[in-house]
Formats: sequence, C-alpha cells, structure tokens
Amino acid sequence: MLLQGTDDWTLNRAVGHIEGTALPGQSGNIGVAGHRDGFFGGLRKIAKKDVIRLTTLDGRCEYRAGDIKIVRPEDTSVLSSTGNPSLTL
Repeated sequence: MLLQGTDDWTLNRAVGHIEGTALPGQSGNIGVAGHRDGFFGGLRKIAKKDVIRLTTLDGRCEYRAGDIKIVRPEDTSVLSSTGNPSLTL
C-alpha cells in the first residue's frame, strides 16, 4: 500500500509517496520512501531488470529495475525530475 507522505505514522503503516515527486501514471520521477527493515525488506533480493508494478485506481504502471543502491534519507539527488516515467524507491 502506498500512502501520501513520509512522516513516522505513514512509514510505520505503509510506504510513502514523497511530496513533490510525480504520481503513478504521470511522466517524471515517482519517489517512494520506506524502511528497508519493514515494507522494503523484500527489496534486498531485487536485481537489475526485475519488474516493479504499481496498481492504482486508474490502472497499472510497470517499471524495470536499473541502478540499485541504498541512499541516506538526506540524499535527495536521486529524486531529481526526469523526462521519462521513472520510479525511485
């Protein structure tokens, strides 16, 4: 489940959409935050070219894993806007 926001309450219940980033289905970079020892725990097994699907009320969006790295919460450079639909977890 994806909720709006990245406060403690949200991230203890789901992953959070990062304010100011694109929404699913829009062109641009969708930023999603989560705890790697919580809802993002399964990402430790992700590999390049794996497919990530987001399902919304408007339909399904698919993304293919590219660069894989863990960044510190204060490193917002990975959230830069893109001209293409992209997803940063």
